[in-house]
Amino acid sequence: MRFLLATPKSELTTIRIELYFPGIKSPFKYSTGRSIKPEHWDQKKYRAKTMRGALGDRNRKLNLVLNEYEFAVERIRDL
Repeated sequence: MRFLLATPKSELTTIRIELYFPGIKSPFKYSTGRSIKPEHWDQKKYRAKTMRGALGDRNRKLNLVLNEYEFAVERIRDL
């Protein structure tokens, strides 16, 4: 499971989830409805960058939401 930016070159973009399932060629894509500036996104970790101040607080909250999505998907896979 990965979190990717829908349009990485735009000024403000939405984060989407891409899931890869065995036997399916194209990934399942789901928009989280959360937006972020691309310069605040870590392309290697697929999460919001660690920052200080108000931006850091916003990014931490965003990462918590992404972690909740990841946890929910893992619970569904376990079923």
